[in-house]
Amino acid sequence: MLPWAAICPGFTCSKRRRPGALTRAPLPAGPRFTLRALDADLAVLAARLRIEHRLRLPDAIQLATALSECCDALVTHDRDFPAGAGVPIHRGDGA
Repeated sequence: MLPWAAICPGFTCSKRRRPGALTRAPLPAGPRFTLRALDADLAVLAARLRIEHRLRLPDAIQLATALSECCDALVTHDRDFPAGAGVPIHRGDGA
């Protein structure tokens, strides 16, 4: 599981339109990419994980998504992301 924000920015500057204009970046396509909506079940799981592991909300949502989607691993640059949270954690910096 890799958060969308880590894949590419959600918005990009379009110099063709007007300087500083923001346009939505295209979603990656293919069988290896899935966009997962935040629904009530995922929110409840994220809330539980946030309390259990003392996570910030974005980290709890990422972990909940990785667990609910049975991901092989979660990729992060966050050095204090908890180990032993139910999914292998791969540090983006190689650590």
